[in-house]
Amino acid sequence: MRITKLVMRNYRQYIDCTIDFEKKARRDLHVVVGKNGVGKTNILNAINWCLYGNEPHLAKDSEGMPVGNVRVLREAGQHKKVIVSVELHICLDKSENPAFFVRNAEYRLKAGEETPVKVGEDFSYFTRDNSGNTKIYRSGEASTYVQHFVPITLREFFFFDGEQLSNYFKEATGQKISNAIFELSQVDLLNRISARMERVLSDFRKDASANSPQIDEARKKYENDKEKLDQNKEELKTCQDQIAAAKDEIKRLQDALADYPNVEAMVERRKQLDHKLEDIDKAIKMKKLEKASKLYTSSKFTMHMPAIEQSIGLIDEKIAKGEVPPPIDPSVLEGVLSKNVCKICGAKIDTAAASRIKTLLKEIRTSKKVGQAILSMNPYLHRIKEELPEIIKEIKILGKDIADKQKDHKFTFAEKEQIQKKLEGFNEEKIVAYSKDLKKYEKLRDDKTERAGFLKSIIIELERNANESKKDWDEELEKNKKSEGIRNRIRFCEKAVQITTAAKNNILNDIRAKIEIETTNYFTKLIWKKDYFGDVSLDSNYYIHLFHKMGMECLGTISAGERGLLAFAFTLAMHKISGFDSPIIIDSPVHRISDENRSNIANVFAEVGEGKQIILLFTPSEYSSEVSTVLSNKANQMMLKMDVASNSTCLESYNG
Repeated sequence: MRITKLVMRNYRQYIDCTIDFEKKARRDLHVVVGKNGVGKTNILNAINWCLYGNEPHLAKDSEGMPVGNVRVLREAGQHKKVIVSVELHICLDKSENPAFFVRNAEYRLKAGEETPVKVGEDFSYFTRDNSGNTKIYRSGEASTYVQHFVPITLREFFFFDGEQLSNYFKEATGQKISNAIFELSQVDLLNRISARMERVLSDFRKDASANSPQIDEARKKYENDKEKLDQNKEELKTCQDQIAAAKDEIKRLQDALADYPNVEAMVERRKQLDHKLEDIDKAIKMKKLEKASKLYTSSKFTMHMPAIEQSIGLIDEKIAKGEVPPPIDPSVLEGVLSKNVCKICGAKIDTAAASRIKTLLKEIRTSKKVGQAILSMNPYLHRIKEELPEIIKEIKILGKDIADKQKDHKFTFAEKEQIQKKLEGFNEEKIVAYSKDLKKYEKLRDDKTERAGFLKSIIIELERNANESKKDWDEELEKNKKSEGIRNRIRFCEKAVQITTAAKNNILNDIRAKIEIETTNYFTKLIWKKDYFGDVSLDSNYYIHLFHKMGMECLGTISAGERGLLAFAFTLAMHKISGFDSPIIIDSPVHRISDENRSNIANVFAEVGEGKQIILLFTPSEYSSEVSTVLSNKANQMMLKMDVASNSTCLESYNG
């Protein structure tokens, strides 16, 4: 199967462009060279759009734009239709019978709108029968023929972007690769046969038990036990796939983190230091406020201390002299006035004496109040005098605490600065994300390993139950003489299922072994470090592994370019082993490939191009002397040029 011609009309940069892919001698190798922006990648998009109705390699600035040429769409004016068309001419067999797929999209520019809108789309497949009559298949029927050419589930193994090759083994999971191998090798046919035989077998068992309650009961018991067994086996396989995937991710992440310091721990420590600095700042602020308050209090006391000390001296002196409180009891004077007789001499009190006693009594009462005030003030003044040294002492302690906190702040900030310097030059977010992912996958591995161990023990018991119930079912079937004919059919189906399952496993094991060998061979041809790498292996879960000559696994440590070469080698191996004959189209095939490896990959292109169609899309810098020297005489070379007058891309002969 090969592409003979690609015709693009009003598609993206192409107003009217036809690319013929003619064989050159025995080789079916084609090189298209074009600068960035002229539409090189859109050749790959055009093929995808024609076959599948989408453009998986579209640039971000083109997303949301119509597939049609914008200038043509706008110049058409309002209400006039523009047909965007891509034709992919192919040959499905050696008879060279022409056939082609065509996808048309109709666009119109409606009134009041700036961007044309798609108003219709159709997809067709044209071919000829043995009599030379043209046959047309549309829509769903046409898509059926696409599946014969390149199934959509496999297109990434045939049409791919070289820039994405370095990420190939991050995206191509074991399940994804196994599905591709199943479809490429047609092993899936055996799966379908086996599934069909299982359904027929189930029907036969039901027929056999129709006239016997004992057989029916034994059948239900066996099928129930087998269903439980199959469910647990399927879950175990899923667990094993997840464990394998988790181990691969753990290895990749460990390799990615190997050259970095423990960034996650440092970032966590930096966060802790940030929190500590905040706490220290708050503590210093509170201590300073407390010190300011005590300084204010002590300053008031210190300012008035001479007056306080003088007051204490006067009060103490008056107390010592008995002047405070007053020595005369007011009640004695009050008694003299009431009886009008002196208690000391017994003489009567005249008017003048009474007036004097009243004045004295008034003075004593006032003196008593003052004395009481002085007496109540005296302890307070003494307390102030005693507290001042304590306040001054507390102020000194607070000053020391503040100094200690400031010192702690300085050392903490210095540690943070040291960590910050170590982190400079590292992509913290990326490394921390790696570390978090590593923990996540380690947990997934451990959880699934524990679950797998549990399932294995359960499966042993379920297999025992299924075998016993199968034995009971067989015994009940043997007892029933009427079931001899259907019993033979059941045994035939059971044998057929066993044979197809064994055949599928044998084929897959054989294919896996051959893919390992071919991938190793191709990778050895592609890579310049011949003595560095050892074998490539594909484990039972279809995850790929690359080994160093010393036996260590090294897929996670190789460069992006080397991963791209390994991905290309693996793809070529899958094509060769499967015998699937669809063409390979690669955009930017030497992206990230070093100069020393470019001539190697060019030689492999030339070799593979003798038995399979390969279409390579290069920029001028990618089609360097290391590549062009090898391919110039072996490939059909074409150049994409932007026509300034029409602002569209056209095709020219490549002049080097």
